[in-house]
Parts: sequence; C-alpha cells; structure tokens
Amino acid sequence: MKELLSFMEGDGIDDEQYVYPTVNDQGKLVYGLFCMNAEGEEFPESIRLVSEDGETSTLDMVWTIVCAGPQYNNLDVSHEYYEKDGIPVTTLTRMSIDFHDVKMTNEFINEAKKLRDEPIFILDLRDNTGGLNEIADFFLYNLTGDKCEAKMQLATRYSAINQNIEKAISETKKLSDFSEVDFYQDNQELVNGWTADRERGGQARTGETVVIDNHAKWNDYENTIVVLVNQKTKAAAEYFLMKLSTVSNVVIIGTNTAGYMITDSDIDAEDIYLQYTGIPVNYGPTLVLHDKMEDFDTTGWIPDIVTRGDALDAATALLRN
Repeated sequence: MKELLSFMEGDGIDDEQYVYPTVNDQGKLVYGLFCMNAEGEEFPESIRLVSEDGETSTLDMVWTIVCAGPQYNNLDVSHEYYEKDGIPVTTLTRMSIDFHDVKMTNEFINEAKKLRDEPIFILDLRDNTGGLNEIADFFLYNLTGDKCEAKMQLATRYSAINQNIEKAISETKKLSDFSEVDFYQDNQELVNGWTADRERGGQARTGETVVIDNHAKWNDYENTIVVLVNQKTKAAAEYFLMKLSTVSNVVIIGTNTAGYMITDSDIDAEDIYLQYTGIPVNYGPTLVLHDKMEDFDTTGWIPDIVTRGDALDAATALLRN
C-alpha cells in the first residue's frame, strides 16, 4: 500500500504532481508538497521552486510520513458525538447492524436530522473499516432529504461459486436484516425500492453477467460538511465518500484512503469452500466500476485537503480562519 508523504509549502514547482492543498500551523490554507510512494521507491532528493517574479531556488528534500491520526481502537471506539470549538463532530468506525451495534448505528443515522440544520459539522470517518453501504444511504437521506446517487456500475458474473456467495449473503441475517434500524422501520417501502434492482442476481442464470447502472444525481446542500479520512478508511466508508461527492459544500480532509472499494457484496460472516479442494475463500463477487477506479487499490481516495498531522485539529483550525 502506498503511503502519503509531505515536505513543506512552496511558491511554485516544476512538477505539479506533488502539489496539494494543505493547512499550515496557523490554520491557513496553503499548498504543500506530497508524494505518493510505495515501499522501496526513491524519493526526489531535491526540488526546484519558482516564485511569481521568476526567481528560482533548489531545495534539498526531507520527507516525513503523513498521519491523519488518531488511530482508534475499533473495539473501544465505534461512535461518538461531541463538539470541538463549537463545531459538532460525529464519528463512526464501523457500519454494522450486529445486535451490539444497532443502538449506535441508530444514533448515528438519526443524528443526521439534527446535523442538517448546523451551518458546519464534521463527519469523522478515520479508521472506519466499512460494513453495510446502506448505512451511508440512510444517513444521507436524513441529511439531504433524498437518496444520493453516485455514478458507478455494479457488474456481477453469476458463476456457480458467485451464486453460492450471494445465497450466503442473503441468508446471513446480520448483513440483510434491517428490522431493528429506525430508518428502515420508518421508510420500509422506500428502502425496499432502493434494493429491488440489486436483487436481480437471485434470478440470474449460471454464467450470466448482470450489470447495474447507477446514474449520478447532484444534491444541493446549503450548509458545510467536513469529512475526515485516513488510510484505514475503507470499503463501505469509501462508498460513503462516493455518495458524498454528489453533495454540494463537502470538503474531505486527511490522507488517502485504503482503496478497498473495487468490489461489493463481499461475505465475511462465513467461508465459501472450493468444490474440489475444500479450501475456504472470501471475496466480493461484484466489480464496482467508477471514475476513480484507475489505481484505486493503490492510492485510494485522495482528499481535497491533505494534512500533515491530526486531521481534526487541521479542520477546526481552518474553520476558525
């Protein structure tokens, strides 16, 4: 997995691939130099800066690994709601409706009704290990009043083993039973309509490939949402970012995400066993095609503003300015 590294602000640079907006120590928006780098690759040892008046200088580089921290212990921290510098902050580190998670998931989804009247709020998805995509849909519907649709295709090849996985998913109650979710209880017909197209796979023939098109729809939102991400933001949390990309006044701050959102409907509740060897396998049978797909598994989602330290501190400092 590639890591994001940084150096300093500069007036100009020959190679703009390194230039990203960031927040300096005074809480101001500036440009910084960042480099996506895999282990073993060499960093540029120096870089030439060009000022507005044409003056040039060469700087020796000192690279530092960026961390958007803090890194939560997902067993202890799953959801919190609090204020920092008067700004509401809601955190979520897993998107689950397991029996021990339903209470916190309901709280998170229901908070959106309150947050939509806030001029600014922070959605902290750092260390969010993913789970159910529907939780993002429920939250955003409560926030915007409509379902947020991102441009993507879902392609599923219905081989015999894929059909077994789909069957396992549908039979795993914790992945499909929303009966304890407040939003579903209040909007059962609406949610069933959302999922109707994705249930076509149950009627597909072996060997058939089913492609479902999701067309993007812009959602006007008059207030501001600041979203925090880091390299442990993955899977359904990246689906959350895809949906948020269709909402106005959303700013994503932190470091690049894990790059997991290339498959869908993966099953980790039970293993699927290969017919002849008995080896257990676990994978997503549906390929997710979207505009950010190229190199997504190595770079993930690149935020609008890259931070060099704690993303929450950077966000609140920027908002104070």
